[in-house]
Amino acid sequence: MTKTIEKEKERIRKVAHLLYDGARPVRILRSIDWPASVKQGFFAKGARELPEISYPGFDATPTIDIIREARRMIIPISPIDLWLERQANSIETGARMLAGVGTPVFFENSRQVYGEPTTPLRYLPLPRWSSRRAFKTSSTSSPGSTWVRRHPLIFPPKT
Repeated sequence: MTKTIEKEKERIRKVAHLLYDGARPVRILRSIDWPASVKQGFFAKGARELPEISYPGFDATPTIDIIREARRMIIPISPIDLWLERQANSIETGARMLAGVGTPVFFENSRQVYGEPTTPLRYLPLPRWSSRRAFKTSSTSSPGSTWVRRHPLIFPPKT
């Protein structure tokens, strides 16, 4: 291969490694998960009132610094670089989200990543809160059974 292609591959590898290193401490669900005793107590009391939880602090600065370094090497014109840029954005938003746990900052960043409960799903014109109506969640479905209800966009009426 030519020297230019090898240099490009190495640049992409470096960016990917930086993004991986930046993403390692960003574990959103693990960081906000309630301890088992809190979950059990919450449901034992009828799940009427949210428990008081203190979450560990998260310093987003090291992750943001790594992402900033990766962004300096991203040239957002190729499909690979555009994808790397999206990954960098997601990692940074996740880090900012964790740094803001328990504050409105968490909600604002989570809205950017996940949308709001009323935001329509990407491929279905249903809001997120009503998606349970469109899909069965039963794990007992037999192979070959219809697990998606007959939503008109997925299964148009037979003519």
